[in-house]
Amino acid sequence: MFVKWQHSEKDCQAVGIECFFQYIRGAYRFLNIRMLKSSCGILLFCRTFRRYSFPTTFENVIFPPNGEYLLPPMPPEPTYSAERGEKKFKTTKRMIEGRGVEEVHTELIHNQYGLAAVYGGFISSADFNFIQERVNKNLRKNQFALWRVPAPWLPRTKKSQGTKHGGGKGSIHMYYTPVRAKRIILEVGGYITEIEAQAFLLYLCERFKFPVEFISADILAKRREEEKRIAELNTNQFNWEMVMKYNMQNCRSWLNEYDVAWKGKWCVYVVGGLPLSALFICVSLALILHPAQSTSTHCNVYNWLPSISAAVAAYSPERYVWRFFIGLHAAPRFIVAFAYRNLLLNSPMREYWTTQGWFPLACNLACSINLAENAFLLLLTSVSSTEDHSLHKISFLGFALCAMAYMYIATTLYHFSGRRRASTVGEKSYQYKFLMCVASTVSLLSALYFFYRHNKSQSYSCIDCNTAFSINTYKSHVKCISEDEKYGGKNFVPKESKGEVKQSRWVEQVERAISNVTDRELKGLLQQIEGFANIPRKEAKFINFLQNSIRIRDRELCLRAWRCIDEEAKKMKAETEGAQAETSDVNEKCEKVVDKNGESGEPASEGGNDEGDKRDDDKPVVPVEKNFKWRKAIKRALKASEDGTMKVKKLRKAVVKMFHDEGFEVGVEKLDELFDQKLKSSGVLIEGKFARLPP
Repeated sequence: MFVKWQHSEKDCQAVGIECFFQYIRGAYRFLNIRMLKSSCGILLFCRTFRRYSFPTTFENVIFPPNGEYLLPPMPPEPTYSAERGEKKFKTTKRMIEGRGVEEVHTELIHNQYGLAAVYGGFISSADFNFIQERVNKNLRKNQFALWRVPAPWLPRTKKSQGTKHGGGKGSIHMYYTPVRAKRIILEVGGYITEIEAQAFLLYLCERFKFPVEFISADILAKRREEEKRIAELNTNQFNWEMVMKYNMQNCRSWLNEYDVAWKGKWCVYVVGGLPLSALFICVSLALILHPAQSTSTHCNVYNWLPSISAAVAAYSPERYVWRFFIGLHAAPRFIVAFAYRNLLLNSPMREYWTTQGWFPLACNLACSINLAENAFLLLLTSVSSTEDHSLHKISFLGFALCAMAYMYIATTLYHFSGRRRASTVGEKSYQYKFLMCVASTVSLLSALYFFYRHNKSQSYSCIDCNTAFSINTYKSHVKCISEDEKYGGKNFVPKESKGEVKQSRWVEQVERAISNVTDRELKGLLQQIEGFANIPRKEAKFINFLQNSIRIRDRELCLRAWRCIDEEAKKMKAETEGAQAETSDVNEKCEKVVDKNGESGEPASEGGNDEGDKRDDDKPVVPVEKNFKWRKAIKRALKASEDGTMKVKKLRKAVVKMFHDEGFEVGVEKLDELFDQKLKSSGVLIEGKFARLPP
């Protein structure tokens, strides 16, 4: 049975809309499925696709300028030139040549690939031959290789099997090339990729007897960046800037603005430059304030600049400037003495046998000598030669000896401490120390030579009395002729002043006191007094003289010195009175004899005359100056030469030979003085080292 449905107009519209949406929904599903299938196909296709890197270009490749692309053969041994006197030599193993880190040959020249040493070692001539054959075999067109190490030069000796030990080194077995860590051994470049280079270079790394690695420009760049990053991160947080910023330990109270600005790095340069700065300032002040006095000399030789002693110790304010700067310089030197001792003792590369025994004792000895050197330097600076010459001389000798001894000991200890072989910087430091030791030794020997050369001459002369002296006799010439005696003529009769006679007697008493005193301290004081010409003869003035001029603060010592001289004065006075009494007795006896015999002027006993004559005859006197004709002998020797010119030294030998030929005998020192004196008065022209007859 069917029922007929009746639909209204609204129902028909709703059914149509629903059908439309159903159609749209079905179409969307169909399209979605189709797109999903296509996308899956694309994904499946993309899964098998690989992304390759861009090909390597060789735009910046630099080829060797000589056009030699293959590795050249290394000579098995060095060549020696017989013309230059070169020959083969044997030496020790010199393991130090392979220690430390290379600082020069650590970068690639062509910025491509190569081999570098990880640690130090030695490459033999056989290794060079194998590497050359292997590399040249794998090189292709437009590819090159080059050595970055020298040819073998270090010989190694070897004895045959069964040879007894001893008897020196054996024959040279092979030559080696020492290589330090990070040294580039060879480079490979040209139209070659990293994979191609690694194909045969990694195999060669196993050939060496020490670790070698493959490197490239990119690897080296990454290492530099990593080292830079580590250096930046591995910084001390409590550095100079942080200490200054937060005023740690109240440091700004004892630092100025320059310390903050320079960050302390110039402290060493400033302290080390203090002596040189002081010398420059003192010389400048001496030329400005005392130009004539500082450049004058006792021998009237004109100087452009003053001597060091005249510039730093003779005048004011130069002496105070020098002492102030040296005082500032000496304080850090005491700290450096202990710091260098700790540097040697705490070396990580010291050998075991140096940890005990003589090495620590030698380090302490070197530190003590350095401290003594600094103490002598302060004493030498504070006491000038014009104030206390003997103390100044002792301090100078102590400073020179301590400085030389410390240089030698410190250089030797630096070698045995292991600091030398720790790096190339240590080796350079040792070489500089050794060169400075040699330079100081040569300078000291040169100074001694010129001092001896200057003082050995026999031509020390006084311009007033024209008398020649030697180095041992010129110091005793403290008195000379006066102007009245020099220009008074032949009939001048000198008159001896009473004060001078008294002073000479007083000086004689001081000399006798020196010979009789046994106390070392008192004898040294009297020897200092002997050098003065104006010694007071009263007790109060004598003590003031010792305290002010010689700076003796011990009053008891001054009184002891006065008592010694006073005792000698009393003894001399007693001897003089006794001699006068004996003389008066003899005169009275002579007068009695004259009255008895009626004669005058002759003693009664003739035996006394005979004995006196005999006593005088026992001392033969050779009148050298009267009998030997010096002027004629000098001119005769000059006439015998070709042009009347002869060296003074040769002329002296010729005249002295004539002197001895005539039978005269005089001491060598006195004879040289006498010759120089006669040569000046002979009328011969003296020009430097030559003497010639006048025209």
